[in-house]
Amino acid sequence: ERQYFFGRDQETRQLAALVIAQRAVVLYAPSGAGKTSLLRAGVVPLLKEQKRIAVLPIARVSGNLLPGAASVDNIYAYNLLVTALGDGAEPAALATRTLVDGLAPLLEPAPDETRVRPRLLILDQFEELFTTHPERYPERSDFFRQLQECLLRYPQLSVLFSMREDYIAHLDFYAAQMPDRLRTRFRMERLAADAALDAIRRPAADAGIPFAPGVAE
Repeated sequence: ERQYFFGRDQETRQLAALVIAQRAVVLYAPSGAGKTSLLRAGVVPLLKEQKRIAVLPIARVSGNLLPGAASVDNIYAYNLLVTALGDGAEPAALATRTLVDGLAPLLEPAPDETRVRPRLLILDQFEELFTTHPERYPERSDFFRQLQECLLRYPQLSVLFSMREDYIAHLDFYAAQMPDRLRTRFRMERLAADAALDAIRRPAADAGIPFAPGVAE
């Protein structure tokens, strides 16, 4: 996917540097600005290339209960674990797990690790914490408590929240439970005209079929 991703080089480098330097970073932007593409096709491949931090599978806090998990203690923590663990997830076992226990397989150092490698947990479309399962809103505060516990237990862990900017005020209500009150934030603007043209032209040029002059505009 990265070979077709253009127009966001500066944002990719800046955000990658932030998540290496800070333990909690908030990426926010207008709806449809391309946050998920920036993460999946820009930031994650760059971080993997640099090999300075291990990137965990991108997770989300929304979703439906899977077979074998009729009830869960915290629906948001449960969904994070299911999406982060992927094929290794056991829905019934995760129903009552905390984030500290559930994420342990991804956060505990591997037997052959001579030095504990930093880990990055990316929570994409994080506004879903505030838009899904409204009947379980008390669990939101507990979710942040569990996440804080993870950060305390695993000093090698950093978290990147990616969300729509119109829900930032909702996030601020819980910021006191997070490192540095979530002050480290990165606003992603919509593509400027020059960057948008670059995103259109370069994939075609790399494929050997460049646009004729004036067509891309």
